[in-house]
Amino acid sequence: MPPLVVLDANVIFPAPLRDLLLWLSYNHIIRAHWTNQIHDEWMRNVEAKQNIPRKDLERVRRLMDRHAGDALVTGYANFASAFPDTDPNDRHVAAAALSVSKNNRDAPVTIITWNTKDFAQSDLDRFTLSKQDPDRFLSSLFKDQMSGVLRAIKQQRANLKKPPVTAGELLAAFRNQRLDRFAALVEPYTSVI
Repeated sequence: MPPLVVLDANVIFPAPLRDLLLWLSYNHIIRAHWTNQIHDEWMRNVEAKQNIPRKDLERVRRLMDRHAGDALVTGYANFASAFPDTDPNDRHVAAAALSVSKNNRDAPVTIITWNTKDFAQSDLDRFTLSKQDPDRFLSSLFKDQMSGVLRAIKQQRANLKKPPVTAGELLAAFRNQRLDRFAALVEPYTSVI
């Protein structure tokens, strides 16, 4: 079974990282999950910081939910109290991860976030939950499933048509998203992507 992950808003916010994670999910390399609350957070931040119209963000949200199967998590709010040492603003993310785990027979779930410090390890250890920053997660995934990850990157790049993006430009975008280790692993394979 592909790794189960919950995407925090801060990894959905930047388009290159969001697109990569969605292509990985589309290719069944990972099973990505999120909530309406996570959607609201990343959309609010993109709208405020990048001045992208809300209607365009709503379209992305609808496409994400429509094409990602069981990705949208509901019914998780009651689990928030299980994470007393986690930052109050991030308990809903941990609660969503616990809901995904329980709905998959207590399978391990990784929270992908840049704010790993906000999720108390003591809280996560009581369940089958973990946390990782995207660079570490993607680097590990690349080492385990290189051909699938390269296929997803190739699809991501092929989908970028206005304007078209070279493999080097896509790697630069990954580096701009702080995916330095991951980009270094992918770089020798630019002819493939």
